[in-house]
Amino acid sequence: ASIADATIDFNENPLKNESLFLICGPTGAGKSTILDAICLALYGDTPRLSSAKSDKFAPKDNDDTINLGDPRQLLRLGATEGYASLSFEGGDGCNYEAKYAFSISRNNKLQAKKWTLCNTNNNTYYEKDKEIKAMIENVVGLDFDNFKKPTLLAQGGFTEFLKSDNKTK
Repeated sequence: ASIADATIDFNENPLKNESLFLICGPTGAGKSTILDAICLALYGDTPRLSSAKSDKFAPKDNDDTINLGDPRQLLRLGATEGYASLSFEGGDGCNYEAKYAFSISRNNKLQAKKWTLCNTNNNTYYEKDKEIKAMIENVVGLDFDNFKKPTLLAQGGFTEFLKSDNKTK
């Protein structure tokens, strides 16, 4: 569930002038991976991991154990590092860069994740999870659960969304 390297620029055509767009493609094309990367950078969590059990497992050739819901388990087999980075404009008009990164050391040990948020207008950095979470919720205007509801509709969920009342929407 990881992409070796990709950049999607929503400020360039064909997405630049669109207020609404659809990410579509066949099964396995990477649609969920794109949305996971956005959520991971913003919220330090992904929809597919937030529903994972708390069971632990040891990655191949590694003595460390991690929860199935730990984003570090998204690291592509054979890769020693991974990250998701998102540059965006917040509801406060400021520009931000959110980044979630993780790696495996030379001795094959899982390293702690590094989650950061930078207000690029004034170079203010946030590196503590609580600060980042509060800032993201403030500038995006949504917590993780409310963000994923309209952006990640499961099969059949779109009809349910359309038929729901305005308060639910």
